[in-house]
Amino acid sequence: MRTLGLVSTVAALLGAGCLPQTGSTRNAFLTLTETFGSSLFESPEEQQSGGAGSAVESTEFRASMTLTLTNLSDDSDLNVKFAAWVKVNSLRDAEQEEALFRAGFVQLAEDVQLGSTISLPAGTFVYEGGGIAGSTQVFIPAAAAATAEGQTTAGRSEAFELVTPDAILIFYEPPVSCESVAFVFTQNGLPVEDSRVAAIGNIFGGASSNGGSKTLAQVDAYQCQPFEPGLFLNQAGGSLEPNEYFEGDSITIEFRRIPTGDGIAATVEIGG
Repeated sequence: MRTLGLVSTVAALLGAGCLPQTGSTRNAFLTLTETFGSSLFESPEEQQSGGAGSAVESTEFRASMTLTLTNLSDDSDLNVKFAAWVKVNSLRDAEQEEALFRAGFVQLAEDVQLGSTISLPAGTFVYEGGGIAGSTQVFIPAAAAATAEGQTTAGRSEAFELVTPDAILIFYEPPVSCESVAFVFTQNGLPVEDSRVAAIGNIFGGASSNGGSKTLAQVDAYQCQPFEPGLFLNQAGGSLEPNEYFEGDSITIEFRRIPTGDGIAATVEIGG
């Protein structure tokens, strides 16, 4: 059909005297090519590929990564959530969008405010777990009782495979400060007694206690001053900050009910 249309175009142009006239008889197709360029005779496929080689194919959005959450407590169950999202301007084409959909992400239909600092506009891609901002509720039972040798296990874990997002937030209640609850330990379905210190300005409230509710300040990688909870994709290269990861990195977070001497109750490990 394209050839027939082209012949008709040539005939019409020749009949109307639209082509340049010279003192000698010339090949009409050669004259048409010189006037309008060779692209007039290329197929749509050739035009899209530049007339040489094959068209560049879009790749998958990003490499996958593994997020592993581990409960190190041998007598208390871990209750926590995580949210993961990708900004719209991080995508280049519709194929990458489809890759995110296949990987379990959905788009927000409206703006979502997650705590005091995280604003996710409508259209943001979130890993769908059913909660606010697509967050996923995670429950990990206490580590098994002592083994035959009298040693406790290394904890129980749950792992999630994700297309590398722009950011990941581990939390329990929407974060408004570093004293917001990051995760909770329970026994028989009830929170372990919470004896957090309530002193104003003490971001490590409860860090020295064995209470069940732990604060965002007790997650070692989180930034409190200025307040910016979460873990973030490093796209600029260079060395990683404690709250950053590279595309495809694995992230392991270990949760403990009895904090370390410096008040840490969750340790973030990032690796390739």
